[in-house]
Amino acid sequence: YQSVVRAPGAGTAASMWDMVAFDDEGENIFIPHETPFGAGVSRYNIENDFNEVLFSGDNSGVRGEDGTWENDYGAFDPATYTPYGTLLLGEEWSGEGRVLEVLNPHAPAHLIEMVEKESFANVSQEGIRFGKIFDNTVYYVDEDRSGSIYKFVAKDTYFNEGQTFVLSVKAFDGDATKNYNDESNLDAQRTGKARWIPLTNKKGKPLTAQNPFENAATFRAGRIAADELGATPFGRPEDVEVGVLANGNEVLYF
Repeated sequence: YQSVVRAPGAGTAASMWDMVAFDDEGENIFIPHETPFGAGVSRYNIENDFNEVLFSGDNSGVRGEDGTWENDYGAFDPATYTPYGTLLLGEEWSGEGRVLEVLNPHAPAHLIEMVEKESFANVSQEGIRFGKIFDNTVYYVDEDRSGSIYKFVAKDTYFNEGQTFVLSVKAFDGDATKNYNDESNLDAQRTGKARWIPLTNKKGKPLTAQNPFENAATFRAGRIAADELGATPFGRPEDVEVGVLANGNEVLYF
């Protein structure tokens, strides 16, 4: 009776989960439900050895062409506790590639409040981590065969306003619109000097024809926008960790 929610008819994907998040006090583990629809999150209290489902979607997102994800969520994978005490969840291979925020993750389940984090580009969300040195920065990756690396620099405490960037390796001479293993990209270099290309202006307005924040169940808008700018494609990048090097530089692993 303490399981995550099992999405009906989803076969082996009925109750998958992958990454977890911890609160700063070390009291709770937040478990995202990586189900194709009806996704949600559980809160496991370590001391009491008790797990409860905080919320889950209504399973409406898969009901034909008229189906909507407005009250449903798909494939939550990354889960990250924020510096200001909320919880971020990202949709990977289902849903619309959104990032959702639980505003009060310690509240009783019936009082849980959540919103869409519209400052994150819509991609196959896989890893999300906040900066170690630059406390106004958050990094995230797109787990696609043409997935890129993103950075958001916030203007406010709650990361709702700011500028989005995508990574471009200078030596990469392949086709950014193709998968990492396409013939044009197999031998393309993906290390060396790189730069962050602005995906939006400082006010968060898109600099690309494709709005990277558009919700769509059939494509990932952030990836299309990144391709427009020639962002370097990586092969299904997964997870993100941030550290500090001995020389004082911030280092990003994915």
